[in-house]
Amino acid sequence: MTRGTAAVLACLIVVGLFPVSVAGANINASIADVDISVSSPAPGEPVTFHATVRNLESSDAPLKINDIVIRRSDLSAIERASNLGSISPGSTLEVPLTATFDSAGTKDLRVIVYGRDPGTGTSVKFQYPVQLNVEERHPQMDLTANDSVAGVESTGEVTVANGLDSQITNVEIVVEGDDIEMIQSRTVASSISQNGSMTAPFRFRPESSGEHKLTTTVSYTVGDDITRTTTQTKVIDSDPLRNSV
Repeated sequence: MTRGTAAVLACLIVVGLFPVSVAGANINASIADVDISVSSPAPGEPVTFHATVRNLESSDAPLKINDIVIRRSDLSAIERASNLGSISPGSTLEVPLTATFDSAGTKDLRVIVYGRDPGTGTSVKFQYPVQLNVEERHPQMDLTANDSVAGVESTGEVTVANGLDSQITNVEIVVEGDDIEMIQSRTVASSISQNGSMTAPFRFRPESSGEHKLTTTVSYTVGDDITRTTTQTKVIDSDPLRNSV
């Protein structure tokens, strides 16, 4: 998975640039960093937060981690990992927590560690702020179809333009029709570069005159293994077949 904490247009920003430490009776620990698996998450897409917890060498005792929690700004919990064991002084532990967000918008989050000094029983708590911007972003698509006649083969094409901040791979373009026989409907491409585009031809035969829906579905992969799908529908008007001498 690709990880990043740098600012990216319309994607995510990690704002906790300095680790937050807490000192118990014998514990000096911090969240050293939070890396995020997806550079441009969309609503409903899994996002993994990799929290690196460090028990500093200056600690006199191991840190027992009870829970690591991702919370919203209202402190409601999104995801939790529990009973993660202990970290000895000078050691680190990386903990992945995966969450999804149903809606677009800026998410003000915090990753919180709840721990304990097993020797004294003293509780410790420290956190790392994260700001995540979730947006519904897909490559742009445009479908054009030539004039069509019922029972007669016609042609069209779909143009897909990648305006995302990285290339997309495993691109599949499929056109389906309502009361239309699709003669050529599918095109695949290994990739479309950032700010690049491709054109996919298709052939179809309306089975009757009147209005018909043509639906284009584009599936693609971003990053290493995040698959997304977007659809668009366009209405075309087919003329009746007229025999002439």
